Amino acid sequence: MRCPLTKKMNYWFVFLFHLIFLFRFNIFVHAILDPIDFLALQSIRKSLDDLPGSNYFASWDFTSEPCSFGGVYCDGDKVITLSLGDPRAESPSLTGRIDPAIEKLSALAELTIVPGRVNGSLPQTLDLSFNHITGSVPRSIGTLPALSNVILCHNRLSGTVPSFVSQSLIRLDLKNNNFSGSLFPVSLPLSLQYLSLSSNLLAGPVDRLLSSLNRLNYLDLSVNRFSGCILGNIFTFFCGSGE
Repeated sequence: MRCPLTKKMNYWFVFLFHLIFLFRFNIFVHAILDPIDFLALQSIRKSLDDLPGSNYFASWDFTSEPCSFGGVYCDGDKVITLSLGDPRAESPSLTGRIDPAIEKLSALAELTIVPGRVNGSLPQTLDLSFNHITGSVPRSIGTLPALSNVILCHNRLSGTVPSFVSQSLIRLDLKNNNFSGSLFPVSLPLSLQYLSLSSNLLAGPVDRLLSSLNRLNYLDLSVNRFSGCILGNIFTFFCGSGE
Protein backbone atom coordinates (compact mmCIF):
# COMPACT_ATOMS: atom_id res chain seq x y z
CA MET A 1 0.00 0.00 0.00
CA ARG A 2 1.39 3.39 -1.02
CA CYS A 3 2.14 5.82 1.81
CA PRO A 4 -0.23 8.88 1.77
CA LEU A 5 2.77 11.14 2.36
CA THR A 6 4.52 9.74 -0.71
CA LYS A 7 1.37 10.22 -2.78
CA LYS A 8 1.10 13.85 -1.61
CA MET A 9 4.75 14.47 -2.50
CA ASN A 10 4.12 13.10 -5.98
CA TYR A 11 1.30 15.60 -6.47
CA TRP A 12 3.61 18.43 -5.44
CA PHE A 13 6.28 17.17 -7.82
CA VAL A 14 3.84 17.18 -10.74
CA PHE A 15 2.61 20.66 -9.78
CA LEU A 16 6.15 22.07 -9.61
CA PHE A 17 7.04 20.43 -12.91
CA HIS A 18 4.11 22.10 -14.66
CA LEU A 19 4.92 25.46 -13.03
CA ILE A 20 8.54 25.31 -14.24
CA PHE A 21 7.31 24.33 -17.71
CA LEU A 22 4.96 27.32 -17.89
CA PHE A 23 7.67 29.79 -16.84
CA ARG A 24 10.26 28.17 -19.10
CA PHE A 25 8.15 28.65 -22.22
CA ASN A 26 6.55 31.97 -21.22
CA ILE A 27 3.04 30.54 -21.24
CA PHE A 28 2.04 33.01 -18.54
CA VAL A 29 1.05 36.00 -20.67
CA HIS A 30 0.67 39.43 -19.06
CA ALA A 31 -0.44 42.50 -20.95
CA ILE A 32 2.29 45.14 -20.79
CA LEU A 33 0.98 48.68 -20.57
CA ASP A 34 1.36 50.77 -23.68
CA PRO A 35 4.56 52.90 -23.32
CA ILE A 36 2.64 56.12 -24.03
CA ASP A 37 0.17 55.34 -21.24
CA PHE A 38 3.06 54.38 -18.95
CA LEU A 39 4.80 57.74 -19.47
CA ALA A 40 1.50 59.60 -19.07
CA LEU A 41 0.90 57.96 -15.67
CA GLN A 42 4.43 58.89 -14.62
CA SER A 43 3.78 62.53 -15.51
CA ILE A 44 0.46 62.50 -13.65
CA ARG A 45 2.18 61.05 -10.59
CA LYS A 46 4.91 63.72 -10.65
CA SER A 47 2.35 66.53 -10.79
CA LEU A 48 0.21 65.30 -7.87
CA ASP A 49 0.88 64.45 -4.21
CA ASP A 50 -1.04 63.01 -1.29
CA LEU A 51 -2.36 65.49 1.23
CA PRO A 52 -1.29 64.74 4.84
CA GLY A 53 -3.04 61.59 5.97
CA SER A 54 -3.61 60.24 2.46
CA ASN A 55 -1.72 57.26 1.08
CA TYR A 56 -3.45 57.01 -2.29
CA PHE A 57 -0.16 56.92 -4.21
CA ALA A 58 1.37 54.20 -1.99
CA SER A 59 0.66 51.58 -4.64
CA TRP A 60 2.04 53.64 -7.53
CA ASP A 61 5.39 51.88 -7.79
CA PHE A 62 6.58 52.07 -11.39
CA THR A 63 8.80 49.04 -10.98
CA SER A 64 5.59 47.01 -10.98
CA GLU A 65 2.68 46.76 -13.42
CA PRO A 66 0.79 50.12 -13.51
CA CYS A 67 -2.53 48.40 -14.18
CA SER A 68 -2.36 47.19 -10.57
CA PHE A 69 -2.11 50.74 -9.20
CA GLY A 70 -4.93 52.04 -7.04
CA GLY A 71 -7.48 53.85 -9.19
CA VAL A 72 -6.03 52.61 -12.50
CA TYR A 73 -8.12 50.22 -14.58
CA CYS A 74 -6.94 48.79 -17.88
CA ASP A 75 -8.31 46.92 -20.84
CA GLY A 76 -5.46 45.06 -22.43
CA ASP A 77 -2.52 47.47 -22.69
CA LYS A 78 -4.54 50.69 -22.36
CA VAL A 79 -5.80 52.68 -19.37
CA ILE A 80 -9.58 53.03 -19.64
CA THR A 81 -10.50 54.38 -16.19
CA LEU A 82 -8.56 56.67 -13.89
CA SER A 83 -9.85 57.52 -10.42
CA LEU A 84 -7.51 59.94 -8.67
CA GLY A 85 -7.82 60.14 -4.90
CA ASP A 86 -9.33 58.11 -2.08
CA PRO A 87 -13.13 58.15 -2.54
CA ARG A 88 -13.94 57.19 1.06
CA ALA A 89 -15.84 59.83 3.01
CA GLU A 90 -13.69 62.34 4.91
CA SER A 91 -10.47 60.82 3.51
CA PRO A 92 -7.68 63.28 2.65
CA SER A 93 -7.30 63.67 -1.08
CA LEU A 94 -4.65 65.04 -3.43
CA THR A 95 -2.88 68.29 -4.12
CA GLY A 96 -1.10 69.54 -7.23
CA ARG A 97 -2.15 70.15 -10.80
CA ILE A 98 -3.64 68.16 -13.65
CA ASP A 99 -0.78 67.33 -16.00
CA PRO A 100 -1.50 67.83 -19.72
CA ALA A 101 -0.11 64.31 -20.28
CA ILE A 102 -3.54 63.01 -19.30
CA GLU A 103 -4.50 63.73 -22.93
CA LYS A 104 -2.12 60.93 -23.97
CA LEU A 105 -4.38 58.29 -22.39
CA SER A 106 -6.13 57.72 -25.69
CA ALA A 107 -8.48 54.96 -24.45
CA LEU A 108 -9.50 56.77 -21.26
CA ALA A 109 -13.29 56.59 -20.95
CA GLU A 110 -13.75 57.69 -17.34
CA LEU A 111 -11.83 60.20 -15.23
CA THR A 112 -12.66 60.90 -11.60
CA ILE A 113 -10.81 63.36 -9.35
CA VAL A 114 -11.85 63.20 -5.71
CA PRO A 115 -12.40 66.72 -4.28
CA GLY A 116 -9.15 68.07 -2.84
CA ARG A 117 -6.63 70.75 -3.83
CA VAL A 118 -6.04 69.83 -7.46
CA ASN A 119 -5.79 72.66 -9.96
CA GLY A 120 -4.92 73.12 -13.60
CA SER A 121 -6.88 73.07 -16.81
CA LEU A 122 -8.94 70.28 -18.28
CA PRO A 123 -7.66 68.59 -21.44
CA GLN A 124 -8.38 70.47 -24.66
CA THR A 125 -8.53 67.30 -26.74
CA LEU A 126 -10.81 64.34 -26.14
CA ASP A 127 -9.73 61.50 -28.43
CA LEU A 128 -11.31 58.09 -27.86
CA SER A 129 -11.35 57.08 -31.51
CA PHE A 130 -11.02 53.53 -32.87
CA ASN A 131 -12.29 51.72 -29.78
CA HIS A 132 -15.39 49.72 -28.91
CA ILE A 133 -17.12 52.28 -26.71
CA THR A 134 -20.87 51.84 -26.44
CA GLY A 135 -23.75 53.87 -25.00
CA SER A 136 -24.47 57.56 -25.30
CA VAL A 137 -22.15 60.55 -24.89
CA PRO A 138 -22.75 62.21 -21.49
CA ARG A 139 -24.20 65.71 -21.80
CA SER A 140 -21.49 66.91 -19.43
CA ILE A 141 -18.91 66.37 -22.19
CA GLY A 142 -20.57 69.08 -24.24
CA THR A 143 -20.38 71.57 -21.37
CA LEU A 144 -16.57 71.46 -21.00
CA PRO A 145 -15.57 75.05 -21.85
CA ALA A 146 -12.02 74.54 -23.07
CA LEU A 147 -12.44 71.65 -25.52
CA SER A 148 -10.91 72.30 -28.91
CA ASN A 149 -11.02 68.78 -30.39
CA VAL A 150 -13.60 66.02 -29.83
CA ILE A 151 -12.69 62.85 -31.73
CA LEU A 152 -14.99 59.90 -31.01
CA CYS A 153 -15.01 58.30 -34.45
CA HIS A 154 -15.07 54.56 -35.13
CA ASN A 155 -16.83 53.40 -31.98
CA ARG A 156 -20.29 52.02 -31.20
CA LEU A 157 -21.78 55.12 -29.64
CA SER A 158 -25.51 55.70 -29.94
CA GLY A 159 -28.25 58.10 -28.86
CA THR A 160 -28.36 61.78 -29.71
CA VAL A 161 -25.40 64.11 -30.14
CA PRO A 162 -25.14 66.44 -27.14
CA SER A 163 -24.90 70.21 -27.52
CA PHE A 164 -21.35 71.58 -27.43
CA VAL A 165 -20.92 74.97 -25.79
CA SER A 166 -17.17 75.46 -26.11
CA GLN A 167 -16.44 78.40 -28.40
CA SER A 168 -12.92 76.96 -28.70
CA LEU A 169 -14.14 73.77 -30.40
CA ILE A 170 -12.70 73.59 -33.91
CA ARG A 171 -12.91 69.84 -34.63
CA LEU A 172 -15.84 67.49 -34.06
CA ASP A 173 -15.39 64.00 -35.49
CA LEU A 174 -18.20 61.52 -34.74
CA LYS A 175 -18.12 59.41 -37.90
CA ASN A 176 -18.75 55.66 -37.96
CA ASN A 177 -21.01 55.37 -34.94
CA ASN A 178 -24.74 54.85 -34.40
CA PHE A 179 -25.86 58.35 -33.45
CA SER A 180 -29.47 59.11 -34.29
CA GLY A 181 -32.00 61.93 -34.07
CA SER A 182 -31.68 65.52 -35.25
CA LEU A 183 -29.08 68.19 -34.70
CA PHE A 184 -29.89 71.87 -34.26
CA PRO A 185 -27.76 74.96 -34.92
CA VAL A 186 -27.47 75.62 -31.18
CA SER A 187 -25.85 72.17 -30.81
CA LEU A 188 -22.74 73.24 -32.70
CA PRO A 189 -20.51 76.23 -31.86
CA LEU A 190 -19.68 78.85 -34.48
CA SER A 191 -15.98 78.11 -34.03
CA LEU A 192 -16.17 74.71 -35.83
CA GLN A 193 -13.77 74.29 -38.72
CA TYR A 194 -13.89 70.49 -39.09
CA LEU A 195 -17.17 68.56 -38.89
CA SER A 196 -17.49 64.86 -39.71
CA LEU A 197 -20.76 63.09 -38.93
CA SER A 198 -20.66 60.47 -41.68
CA SER A 199 -21.93 56.90 -41.30
CA ASN A 200 -24.48 57.46 -38.56
CA LEU A 201 -28.29 57.54 -38.43
CA LEU A 202 -28.72 61.29 -38.13
CA ALA A 203 -31.65 63.08 -39.77
CA GLY A 204 -33.19 66.51 -40.23
CA PRO A 205 -32.78 69.48 -42.58
CA VAL A 206 -29.13 70.05 -43.31
CA ASP A 207 -29.54 73.72 -44.34
CA ARG A 208 -30.77 74.65 -40.88
CA LEU A 209 -27.94 72.72 -39.24
CA LEU A 210 -25.23 74.53 -41.22
CA SER A 211 -26.80 77.97 -41.42
CA SER A 212 -24.35 79.67 -39.06
CA LEU A 213 -21.23 77.52 -39.46
CA ASN A 214 -19.31 79.88 -41.76
CA ARG A 215 -15.82 78.85 -40.64
CA LEU A 216 -15.95 75.26 -41.89
CA ASN A 217 -13.14 74.05 -44.10
CA TYR A 218 -14.03 70.36 -43.88
CA LEU A 219 -17.51 68.84 -43.90
CA ASP A 220 -18.68 65.22 -44.26
CA LEU A 221 -22.34 64.34 -43.66
CA SER A 222 -22.46 61.29 -45.93
CA VAL A 223 -24.31 58.03 -45.18
CA ASN A 224 -26.96 59.59 -42.93
CA ARG A 225 -30.62 60.53 -43.34
CA PHE A 226 -30.26 64.28 -43.73
CA SER A 227 -32.49 66.15 -46.14
CA GLY A 228 -32.49 69.56 -47.77
CA CYS A 229 -29.72 71.63 -49.34
CA ILE A 230 -26.21 72.57 -48.37
CA LEU A 231 -26.13 76.35 -48.50
CA GLY A 232 -23.99 78.02 -51.10
CA ASN A 233 -22.03 80.01 -48.56
CA ILE A 234 -20.73 76.74 -47.06
CA PHE A 235 -19.91 74.67 -50.15
CA THR A 236 -21.25 74.44 -53.69
CA PHE A 237 -22.16 70.77 -53.60
CA PHE A 238 -25.17 69.40 -55.43
CA CYS A 239 -28.38 70.11 -53.50
CA GLY A 240 -30.01 66.87 -52.38
CA SER A 241 -30.31 64.15 -49.81
CA GLY A 242 -27.55 63.35 -47.33
CA GLU A 243 -27.95 59.60 -47.97
